[in-house]
Amino acid sequence: MFDNAIIIEGHSQQTLSVSSSAAETDVLAPGTYAMWSDVDCYIKQHQNDASDVTTSTGFKITANDSVMPVRISRPSKIGAIAGSNGTLSYHKIAQ
Repeated sequence: MFDNAIIIEGHSQQTLSVSSSAAETDVLAPGTYAMWSDVDCYIKQHQNDASDVTTSTGFKITANDSVMPVRISRPSKIGAIAGSNGTLSYHKIAQ
């Protein structure tokens, strides 16, 4: 088995519409997620409420850049905000 292999069985890509107002996902199960965006956006992870993410406090996902692996260690939401309208995409790739 390769160390860098991904496991996508049983999972599919999901999206979150992002804009200058913060949005958040439903609760995501623990695991590693590939995340990418078509606009610069900023993300935050929190168990209950990730909607207070800002462009100053969030982790930047650069538009049309490489996929960013994000590890979620406990059931959590991802909050995202951007300077313009776009889409944050995410796909669970490992347990």
